[in-house]
Amino acid sequence: MDFSYLSGQTFGDHRLEAELLGRFLAQGRSLIPRLLDRGAQDDAAHLLRGSSLAVGATQVTAAVEAYEQAPAHERVADGPLYKELVMSFERTEAAIETRLALLRNQSGDIPS
Repeated sequence: MDFSYLSGQTFGDHRLEAELLGRFLAQGRSLIPRLLDRGAQDDAAHLLRGSSLAVGATQVTAAVEAYEQAPAHERVADGPLYKELVMSFERTEAAIETRLALLRNQSGDIPS
């Protein structure tokens, strides 16, 4: 997770950074399961890639790009691409939760 990139995008506004990170987490949590729905997986992958690029979630971006480029028969729940994508999101989620806790400690006006 490239927090310096996001800080530059938000001009150092910690409240905006926290809001964007929270939205990314919520969106990612809803999109990950949709990646297994053949009718929705292309749109879900595209949305997740865009939002990960916007916040600097570089590992998620790379995993989604690999997933998007794979043939449909490789985009399955027990496949390595999906597992890597989920693990990338979980690692990024943990880093974001740590960052949000830090931002809340630094600034009392960031909601939980």
